[in-house]
Formats: sequence, structure tokens, C-alpha cells
Amino acid sequence: MGWKDEELSELGHKQAKEASKRINIKFNRIISSPLKRCKQTAAYFGEFQIDDRLIELNFGIFEGKSYLEIEKEFKEEYNTWCEDYKNYRIPKGESLMDLLIGLTIF
Repeated sequence: MGWKDEELSELGHKQAKEASKRINIKFNRIISSPLKRCKQTAAYFGEFQIDDRLIELNFGIFEGKSYLEIEKEFKEEYNTWCEDYKNYRIPKGESLMDLLIGLTIF
């Protein structure tokens, strides 16, 4: 999904609720991405804090699309990404290395 800020689906709510019951751990601290689906998931586990640094990889033109859709709509970009997914900067998005470099601020 990347930066696409959507609500959890009905299935997502069901899975998060079930996971919170099965894990059955009292967390000292829960930190969430600012994205809606992440905050909704975190809420099933208890009170949480937001940290903007936890936002996901920006998938640019690939945002919200399945791998099959990406391959069909962006054949050249998809092939280049598959050849070097660590370093390829997705158009209007970022590379995995961009994301990892940003994590060094922790």
C-alpha cells in the first residue's frame, strides 16, 4: 500500500482483532505509523503513540496496485524494479535504499 492512507478493510479489522486476542501480551509501549490502517491496527493492542518516521515506502506510481497490475501497467519500470529493487527509485516514489537511509535517524 505504501503511503496510500486508507482505512483497514473489514477483513483487516477482523484479522487485527484476532491477532490481538491470540498474541495476548501487554505491551509497555506501542508506536505506530501515522497512516490510518496502522493506527487502527495498533488500537486493537492498546494505547499507542504516533511516529512519522515509521511511514512506509513511497511506492509512487505503483501505489495501491497489485504486482500483476504494476507489471501490466508499468512493464518497463516493473522490470527495472525487479532487477534492482534495492536501488531503483520508483517514479514519483522512492527506493528501498531511500527508505533505509531515512531509518538511520532512529
